Amino acid sequence: MQTQEITIYGIVVPTDWDDQGNILKIAIATYDEGKIIVAPDDRGLALMSCLRKTVQARGILRQNNGSREMEIHTFAMDRRQH
Repeated sequence: MQTQEITIYGIVVPTDWDDQGNILKIAIATYDEGKIIVAPDDRGLALMSCLRKTVQARGILRQNNGSREMEIHTFAMDRRQH
């Protein structure tokens, strides 16, 4: 497993739901059309308040057999124009 600290920009999107339609997992859809799953810890869950909004997030990216998950350290709304 590889890890590295990175900063990414993208839109917070839901990726998994329970039977009642509640969101279980989220990801950040990046501007290069990638998708990085957000680790479900306290900081990651705090990103739920930013669903469908553009954010800048910094943290540890873990890559394991093609899947990418990020442990969020900090995040903020991204106010840049793309």
